[in-house]
Amino acid sequence: MKKIQVLCQTYSSTDNGIKTRVATYMVSPSTSMRALAVRALCAAQQADPDFRCPQTESENDFSIEINLNGHTKQSQLMGIKYKLSQDGSILFLDNYEQLTSDWTYGELVNLRRSEYIDGDINCIVFRLPEGLGSFGGDLRKLFDVLTIVNLIFSNLGYGFTCEEIKTQSEPNVVQNWLQSNLYRLSQIRGFLDEKATWNTQEVMTRLRLNEEETIQLMTELGYCLERNSWKLATTQEAAEKRKVWLQHEQEEETRLTKEVEASIYGTLKGTDQLI
Repeated sequence: MKKIQVLCQTYSSTDNGIKTRVATYMVSPSTSMRALAVRALCAAQQADPDFRCPQTESENDFSIEINLNGHTKQSQLMGIKYKLSQDGSILFLDNYEQLTSDWTYGELVNLRRSEYIDGDINCIVFRLPEGLGSFGGDLRKLFDVLTIVNLIFSNLGYGFTCEEIKTQSEPNVVQNWLQSNLYRLSQIRGFLDEKATWNTQEVMTRLRLNEEETIQLMTELGYCLERNSWKLATTQEAAEKRKVWLQHEQEEETRLTKEVEASIYGTLKGTDQLI
């Protein structure tokens, strides 16, 4: 057991926009951060009614941002977006899942030690988000995964189709990434940009790739292998590959924005909300 500091935060019209209450708790590696958040927030509510807390720890849809104090990574602005699966691969969380997922204290320690997140592991922040909703709907994740897999690994001869994925019994990168909730180019680059150096085995494990796929992926992102470590290369060829990747990301984002706008238009069509 060890003692950690907990900061409970909520948005406020005073207190410079954020109201904070500080407490200390004893935790072990198996301590649920979500359960601890409920305890801490309910204690804060007793002292200050501006704080909200769920009625029970089983209210899984109650949104809580769980984070490390003093974090600097852009990826942690809305909370922690990664979980480690039992097989060592990374599970990518969307904005809603970041606010409704749970981590043990030991999981946060492992993520921090691996440099996928940063901040003070001895000071955990529980923040109540305000004005957040979730955009539901079918994001056609299979189509999106097929698109990025066939794009990244075209040099390996990959050209998966939906029918092939449905009928194949052997696991492949498409099935692996679907299970990891990995379906955007920006997710891949954002995760790999969390660290300055990577070794091949770590990338293979976290992204559920074989060695050939790993080498292809890192090369397409502008990395080079130096002394058994992958680092962003400074060559013109690497810069061009990085530029092409970012262009594909922008195209991906434009397509997603159009899909969201079309969905909203379809929802509002025929109502007095459509201007």
